[in-house]
Amino acid sequence: MGTSPDRIRADIEATRDRLAGDLNRLAERASPRRPGAGPRKGRLRGAVSGLQGLRARLRGRGGAKARR
Repeated sequence: MGTSPDRIRADIEATRDRLAGDLNRLAERASPRRPGAGPRKGRLRGAVSGLQGLRARLRGRGGAKARR
């Protein structure tokens, strides 16, 4: 007998939660530690913004863009 739909949904939700945690840790690492840290600041801000967008899409809050 196959896996129940409720079990599959629970597994998907657990995976999303783990991915969100991983993305949070990556965003923390990519965040500049010092204000005005030089030219890297803009690139890091872009990377953090991209990670936050990915995290929102994984959590199902990405709006129309997440459905592409």
